[in-house]
Amino acid sequence: MSAAATLVIMRHGKADQSSPTGHDRDRPLLPQGIENTILCAKALERMFDASVRVVSSDYVRARQTAETMLKTWHRKSSEVIVDKTFNSDAPIDPMIDALRGYLDQPTIIVSHMPQVAEMVEIITASTTSFLFKPGAFAVIEMENIARLRGSISAFLTPSTIRRVLQAHEAK
Repeated sequence: MSAAATLVIMRHGKADQSSPTGHDRDRPLLPQGIENTILCAKALERMFDASVRVVSSDYVRARQTAETMLKTWHRKSSEVIVDKTFNSDAPIDPMIDALRGYLDQPTIIVSHMPQVAEMVEIITASTTSFLFKPGAFAVIEMENIARLRGSISAFLTPSTIRRVLQAHEAK
C-alpha cells in the first residue's frame, strides 16, 4: 500500500489545568479551546469530504477536540475513533506503527505534545523540532505509506487561521 494519502496531526485544544477527578487524562477543554477547535475545524473542512477519519487519544481534551470538529462539520454519520495508542502517556513507537493502519483514507489524529511533534518529525524525516501550540495541526501529504514518509503541506495554529480570516474580511 503506497498510494498517496493526507494525514493531519493535531494537538488537542487548550485545556483546563486541572480536572474534577484530579487526573491529567480528565482535563476538559476550556471555552477558548472549544472556540479555537471550531475555527480549525472550519479550516480543515475545506480540505476533506465526508470520507475523512478522525482518530483521538482517549484523554478527555483530545476526545472533546475531535468531537467538536465533527459537530462543527455537522457529520452525524461520522464517529471519533478512540485509540489509546495516541494517549499522552504512550510511547512514540506504537503510535508510528498504528498510523499505518489508518492511512487507507484521509485521517486526522488528535493527540498530545510532545508526541504530535515527534510523529511529524519521524514522518517527514525532519531535524526541525515542531512546537504544537494547543489546537495547532500539520497537514502531511503522504508520499510513501509503506515507509511512512511524507511532506508537510501546511502547519497552522488557531491564531494564524484567525489572522488570515481577519485579513480576508478586511479586503
